[in-house]
Amino acid sequence: MTDLIERIRAKCVEEGDCWIWQGGAGGLQRDQPRMHFNKKKRQVRRVVFTELLGGKLGKGHGVSTKCGTLLCVCPEHMKKTTTSERSKKAGERGDYSTPLRRARVALGKRANSRLTPEAVREIRASDEAQPVIAARWGICRSTVSQIKLGKTWREYRAEPFAGLMR
Repeated sequence: MTDLIERIRAKCVEEGDCWIWQGGAGGLQRDQPRMHFNKKKRQVRRVVFTELLGGKLGKGHGVSTKCGTLLCVCPEHMKKTTTSERSKKAGERGDYSTPLRRARVALGKRANSRLTPEAVREIRASDEAQPVIAARWGICRSTVSQIKLGKTWREYRAEPFAGLMR
């Protein structure tokens, strides 16, 4: 147990009462502290809660912090929560609906796309018929239509109000 605490503390920086995780992170928001434990990559808070505090986590339960700091792994700040409680808090913080999140999702989808941003600009500027454009780029006609209408391949800019009026 003390070895595990030392491993965790070695990757943390103390800020007030919190132990701020400086090691690897992952998850949807890239803010879930993660570590290798028993030959698996696991959430540090779950390891702390189950191994150090002896807590039990059933299906639909997880661990969050009382302090509200996303990278805190201090055992004294751990509390057992349900998935719906964590989702509600994330929604209140705006984690599910920010323009930045929408841009990240779009970038992830575009990584495996046949099109490039330059090709999309060409498609938008083209006056040719949609079937002709679709055949040239090897995509569906409906995809061409969605691009021209601005419903897919939106341009995300670093402006605070970009994309709000679509």
